[in-house]
Parts: sequence; C-alpha cells; structure tokens
Amino acid sequence: HKFRVSPDGGKLVTVKRLQLPPDPDSQAKRPQFRVEIHRLPSKEKVGEVNVKGGFTRALAFSSDSRLLATTITTWKPDEPSEYWISLWDLETCGEVAHIDGYDKSVSQIAFSADGKRLASTLSDTTTLVWDLGQFHVE
Repeated sequence: HKFRVSPDGGKLVTVKRLQLPPDPDSQAKRPQFRVEIHRLPSKEKVGEVNVKGGFTRALAFSSDSRLLATTITTWKPDEPSEYWISLWDLETCGEVAHIDGYDKSVSQIAFSADGKRLASTLSDTTTLVWDLGQFHVE
C-alpha cells in the first residue's frame, strides 16, 4: 500500500489495488490500480486517477502540490512489460503528460524544487532527468 502527503499538507494520495476478472485469453489475473486523492485533514475523497493495465511503484508531488507523478509498469503474460511515467493535474484528475520509452522499471521519481524537472531512477540505478517544459507542463 503506497501513499504520499502533499508538500502543502492539504492532500493525501493512496494507491489501491483492484482485482479484475481473469482475462479470457490468459490464466493470469489482471491487476489494476487506482490512485485516490483525499483532502486533509478531513480525509474526504476528492478524486481519483485510474492506472489502467499496470501498477504504480512510485509517487511524487510537485513542490506546489498541483501535480502528481506516478510510475506505471504493465504486466501481461507472454508479452514484454512496458514502463512509463504519468503526470496528473490534481484539480482535474487528468493526465497532463506521458513520459515513455523506458526499457526498465522506474523505481523512484522526484520533482526538482522549482517543479521544472523530474528525475527518475530505473531498476538498474540509471537516473534520467526530464525537462517538463518539453511536455508543456507549467
């Protein structure tokens, strides 16, 4: 069970695992995860984002508590996994950027203090730093 509290102390995000029915083409169960957004201190649920087809290993808030970054790893039997990072606007619960092209699992993520960059560390300890301006995130 993963969770994070926003830097401003006003939001709590939690990751919940949902269990979908078995895929008819496979013997494997298909996990899906939902990230729930709660207002603090009331813990009232104010939104959610669905992480379809994958699971979330890491979460990170931007320093202004406006954006949430989630790492996504897909898993399907007999298919290679896919890895990416999604950036979510916490007011609209909409995805504002999708960073893909990873060939390994993303294990950690963090925003820079000014919110203009996002660092990601892969399972092999490679670290990449993304300029979020290229994704039109402000």
